[in-house]
Order: sequence, then C-alpha cells, then structure tokens
Amino acid sequence: MSVIRLGHLSLKVMDLDAAIHHYANIIGLVLTERTETQAFLRGRDEQDHHSILLNKSDSAGLDHIGFKVGREEDLAVAEQLITKAGAAVQHISAGEEKGQGRAIRFQLPSQQTIELYYHADKLPYLNGMENPDPVLREGEVAGVKCSRLDHLLISTTDVEANMKFMRDILDFGTSEQLVDDAGVPQAVWLFCTNTMHDMAMSPGPDGGLQHLAFWVDNRSDVVNAVDVFKKNNVRTFDYGLTRHGVSGGTTVYFFDPSGNRNEIFTGPYMTTPVPGRVAPISWDMENFPRGAFYYENELDMNFFGELT
Repeated sequence: MSVIRLGHLSLKVMDLDAAIHHYANIIGLVLTERTETQAFLRGRDEQDHHSILLNKSDSAGLDHIGFKVGREEDLAVAEQLITKAGAAVQHISAGEEKGQGRAIRFQLPSQQTIELYYHADKLPYLNGMENPDPVLREGEVAGVKCSRLDHLLISTTDVEANMKFMRDILDFGTSEQLVDDAGVPQAVWLFCTNTMHDMAMSPGPDGGLQHLAFWVDNRSDVVNAVDVFKKNNVRTFDYGLTRHGVSGGTTVYFFDPSGNRNEIFTGPYMTTPVPGRVAPISWDMENFPRGAFYYENELDMNFFGELT
C-alpha cells in the first residue's frame, strides 16, 4: 500500500468570502471553483483540482486531511489494514467531493479524519501545458505566490500511538522526534515523500489543528511574504520571520480570518519515501527550544497551545 503525498486539506472557516480573499489574494492560491458553502483552491504548481477546500462553518478548524495513494487498488488494501487496526471506514463516492474520485475516510487515534483517494481531476498549470513560459506574467498570481501545499501539524494526547498508526498502517517514516528522558516521543515529524515532513504531531487535545504550511521556492520568498502580510494587515507570529532547528527550514507564521494558523515555509532537507531508510534525528527537552526556534533559542508555549 502506497501513500504518495499530502493531497489536500479541508478546512472549516466562518466567513467564506474572507477566507477566499485570504487564501487567493494574500497567500496566492488559485481559485478553481466555489459554491455558496465551499471553495476549492490550488497552488500555482499543482495540477489537482484542489489542495485546499474551504467549508463554511460556525467554527474554525480541520474537517479532514486528504492523502493520495499511488494506485486505485491501494484503497482496498488500506481499508483492510485500517479495519484490522480497529478503526471504522467510511466510503466516499466519486464526485461527492468535487474534483475527486472515490475515497475512504477514517479517524486517527487522535480523532482527526483522514481521507485516502487515488483520482483527482487534472487542471493545466497557469503557464500552460505546451511550450510554456516559466515566468508568469504580472498579475497572473496574487499575493505570496505559493507553489503548493506542503505539510500540517496536528495535536494529540498520545503522540506515540498516532505515530505507530501512521507508520504501521500507512507506511510513513519518522525524520525527527522530540523525546522525554525515558525516550518516549513527545512530538514527531512524519513523511511519505522526499521532504522531511508531510505531517507532524505535537502534544495537545485530540482533534486539533496547529497549523498548515505552504511552500515557497527560497528564503527571499519568505521575506517577500512578510512584506505582503504587513501591507495587508495580516498579523504574524510574535517572532516574525525565523528558522527551525528541526528541518532547518525558514518560516513565518500567521492566521487566516477564522483563526486557522498558516505557515510559509522553505528550505528543509530531503528524505526518501522508501519506508525504513531514514533514521530519525532526536531532540531532548533541554535542547528543543533551539529545535523549535533556532534564532530565538526559546520556546513560546502559547505557540503550541493555540489550536483550531
């Protein structure tokens, strides 16, 4: 069974128009289509129908996490493994989620809903599919000009149980981990592709979303992102532009209008998607402030406590 990448995130937002403005005009995603209650967006380097699904709701937060599998038949294999692990599986018919084929959904031990699917409708790149110009014309993409959805961080009361589920059932690897004095994981960074994390987990209430991250091509793009945010009165995290010791990535955090935390991110090291081929880096509690925020070398616990 092969999970090949993070495909999309389905978010709950309280003001759909404000959320569309944020994700399209500030972050720079492309609006594929919208209805009265939903909007579907993708990055400029993404062909799939959507990587972000916005759902009008009474509260903010995570609706579900979509992972793509490599073959149609992987869905049946995954269902067997998930059922054997004791989780209930829900079947989603083709077209029930716009732009997507049939899927299965289930809950992690920490109660976040995961969706596995194979097919997504394909759309052309913004610069075309025949003899394209690699440089987009001015105005074709607004805002930060993010390339794609990169990763997310969720909260859980049992990091180790969640990690084992993702490893044993979905073949994820662990690139880095925060461990206590007994060696028990307190936070983990998990991957299924050649980036060092597609999903991370930290301590907190079950069901929580800590942040979702978008990829830009280099560090200067992160600096430009901060300029865009300040010009548009988007509040950034207190540290502003910073760097993680975990991954080595350069980053800035901010919020969408409903309170879902976003991140602009670049610069992590590469892994291999082959299970068992990457030995995890370990951080202890004493040194983790440098792992979390390398420049500041301090840990603001409010950062981990603000969830949707």
